[in-house]
Amino acid sequence: MEQNNNLEIISSDWCYYLVAFLDVLGQKDTFAKFSKIQSIEEIDDKIKSDISENLYYLEQLRKNLENYFNDYTREEPSSVIINESYKDKFDQMRKAEIYFQFFSDSVIAFVPLEFKSFYSVTVNGAWGLLGASCAAILGSLALNHSIRGGVEICWGTRLKSGEIYGPALNMAYCLESVVAKYPRIVVGDGVWNYLNSLSNQIQQHREQTLIDIDLCKRMADRCLNFISKDRDSLLILDYLGKGFLELNKNSQEFFKLYDLSKKFIHDSLIIWQQKKDRKIEPKYQYLNDYFENRAIIVEKARKIPKLRGR
Repeated sequence: MEQNNNLEIISSDWCYYLVAFLDVLGQKDTFAKFSKIQSIEEIDDKIKSDISENLYYLEQLRKNLENYFNDYTREEPSSVIINESYKDKFDQMRKAEIYFQFFSDSVIAFVPLEFKSFYSVTVNGAWGLLGASCAAILGSLALNHSIRGGVEICWGTRLKSGEIYGPALNMAYCLESVVAKYPRIVVGDGVWNYLNSLSNQIQQHREQTLIDIDLCKRMADRCLNFISKDRDSLLILDYLGKGFLELNKNSQEFFKLYDLSKKFIHDSLIIWQQKKDRKIEPKYQYLNDYFENRAIIVEKARKIPKLRGR
């Protein structure tokens, strides 16, 4: 068979990726209301106002998400005292890499799971991705919108544009669109198995050092603390769980977002119960149940800074 010389061979690094696919719910329902509009002249001020509210939210969400991901990759001085001869290596091991891209009302974040100088850089990125995703779902609820998502690990590559491509993205998308069902972020078995292998100090590369393995274990344990089993036994990112609360117990912004989210969920549940909408009501009932189940530990964490301030 004659080779087609017009085909350009893409030289890419194929590896495993941790991918999060997050999607804003309710956008399709909003646009469905305007499906009968036939011409631009029919778009009145009321329609523009409704759409503008969505546009404002999406712009704000994108800004917040960018801040969340950047917060987890920002390099800050360490409080750990270390010998000057090891400082460069130590600083390299503390780095994190997270890539993200926006597509309409969806965001895709990913971390390449490949060994370079230190494998801890990869796990730092995984911790940042999971933490930022927790922040994203709570921050979205505080803006009166809900998010559904999926996080999984599989192989893939990157296009020249920098976009993720391959089964890794597809599996994360399927978790979001098919498995999750409720406003939550479902975690795939691949993520769980990967983090547990790190927690069990299994060497990820023949050149990985014992120090690197130990640091990976510590970060993997922190990642595992973000995850819990939901009422249907699916693994989810527990953004009101002990792991994420421990990270935010001294943050007044966290509790502000929590209060705004709780009010939005409560008010929305009443509205959809009155409308007897059997499609949307269960989603807010799920959220309401989740917040009620976590209320005790959240309020306990809220009191900690006040006690310390006495």
